[in-house]
Amino acid sequence: MSAELVNARDDSHIWGAQYDRKPGDIFSIQDEISNEISDKLRLKLTRAEKKRLTKRQTDDPEAYRLYLKGRHHWNKWTEDGFYKAIDYFQQAVEKDPAYALASAGIADSYILLGRIFLERGDRGEATKYSTSAITIDPNNQEAIALQRQVTMGKN
Repeated sequence: MSAELVNARDDSHIWGAQYDRKPGDIFSIQDEISNEISDKLRLKLTRAEKKRLTKRQTDDPEAYRLYLKGRHHWNKWTEDGFYKAIDYFQQAVEKDPAYALASAGIADSYILLGRIFLERGDRGEATKYSTSAITIDPNNQEAIALQRQVTMGKN
């Protein structure tokens, strides 16, 4: 696995590194990369900011894998893709009931089903899962945005 940091203004290379780890170490790799990037950028982060930077949404690698599969299908932007995404997100929630992003993914899928495929969305389910995500993590911006969409009737 490799990561690099590129200056968006001039496309110059700022930093890059190779990581040779077992796939099961994904969370430690993410922590290491985020710390190296903040060090390379010489960011002066408070303890709270560092904690937020390395905050894990789940500690369960299987729940994370299921979430990623859900996002893969969600990104297809098809009716079938959204339903498959919901299935994977629900499996992730079953693995880790405190996984706010997985709950938000379910809500997001139902909202988009309603917007793109008209009556196929489920506002009740979108409300249920966006509320669940906010209850788990009140600072989860994705869940907050989804909750606003649901309560404003934009699905």
